[in-house]
Amino acid sequence: MATAAQARRIFLEQPQAEEKAHMGHPDFRVANRIFATLWPKRNVAVVMLSNADITAILQMHAEAVTLKHWGKKPYLEVDLPRANVALLRALAEAAWRNRAPKKLVEARQP
Repeated sequence: MATAAQARRIFLEQPQAEEKAHMGHPDFRVANRIFATLWPKRNVAVVMLSNADITAILQMHAEAVTLKHWGKKPYLEVDLPRANVALLRALAEAAWRNRAPKKLVEARQP
C-alpha cells in the first residue's frame, strides 16, 4: 500500500522535479512538463506514460491502475492503497522519462 505522502516524496525524487498546482491539486513537473499529479482526497495519483508503458503496466498491474483519457491523451490513474511503493517508484521514473527533455534523460543514463 502506498500513501499520498509517499507518492509526493517519490515524484519529487526525480531529477529536477518540482511541485506546482493544477486545477486545485498538486502536480509534479520536469522542465515545466507535468509527469504526475496527486489527488490526496481520492487517494489517487496520475502518471503520464508512453503508450507502450501503459500497455505493459495494465497487463502486469491491472489491480492497481486504470486507463483514463484527457481528450485523446491516455494516462494511468493509480489507486494508491492497491499500489506498492516499488510499483509507484517504477511508474514515477517511467513518467519522468516520458516527459523530461531528451538531454536530461540521457544525462541520467548509467
